[in-house]
Amino acid sequence: MHAVLAGTLQVDHATYKNKLPRPVSEMREKVQAHHVRLDPWYAELEMILTLTKACLSFSIQIPPSAGFGASTPDDIGLYKASPAPNKFFDHPMFKFPEQDNVVALLFYKRGALEDTDRLIQKIGPLIDGTEKGPERGTFHIFTTTERVDLTKPEVQWRMGKTLAAKMIRERWILVLWRMDFFVTSK
Repeated sequence: MHAVLAGTLQVDHATYKNKLPRPVSEMREKVQAHHVRLDPWYAELEMILTLTKACLSFSIQIPPSAGFGASTPDDIGLYKASPAPNKFFDHPMFKFPEQDNVVALLFYKRGALEDTDRLIQKIGPLIDGTEKGPERGTFHIFTTTERVDLTKPEVQWRMGKTLAAKMIRERWILVLWRMDFFVTSK
């Protein structure tokens, strides 16, 4: 976890870029060791670690470079938004299974991204460092949600209050991202 938060984690597997589920046969396929970019998930890790660190059986030293603003569970808030539906989310082929959470949240600073669909399609190469992406701190990915109801539409998630206040003040944009089909809704 220290290597993840310090941005020094090296891996010898490539990010999986094909259809889910990932075949077990790929478990032994290795590539040259390389650093991975995980800062888009730091805001989510901030929430998870802040809420769970008292339960962990080991200590986590969070480096200042991770940019965490939350240090206690009281620093984490519950937030809600109403995303605009799009044709993909209404199509019968893309209906969400009730008990299968396949939605991730992509938050980005206005002007930081030209094309969210393109960013989502290049997440694998971005993590592996073979593709350059938006600057650190200009977008965040959350794979954990409290609730997703596209019939209303409504999504709820938890995040650090300091970051949320900054994002609200700067009018960041939220995109729902269907991880299994790489389909978005702004």
